[in-house]
Amino acid sequence: PPLADAARALAWLPQVGPELFRRLFEELPHGLDDLLARGFPLLADANQRYSLPPAIREAWREAPQRPQRDFHREACEWFAEHGET
Repeated sequence: PPLADAARALAWLPQVGPELFRRLFEELPHGLDDLLARGFPLLADANQRYSLPPAIREAWREAPQRPQRDFHREACEWFAEHGET
């Protein structure tokens, strides 16, 4: 399922596990598809595997020890700013 694929794709991020993203996705009525439709920054390849855009991955490489709550907050802030208005 797409949600599980996305969670696996994002789990490599330092200090961030798939359950954090699963909870974030499941807060929306239609899960991952809803997030993507609203502009959340995930890229999908031809096999519907999801990953973060390069700019966001680079930001995490520069600050690998950030706690999960910081990333969750920033993800929510990104969504609030760039997602559906």
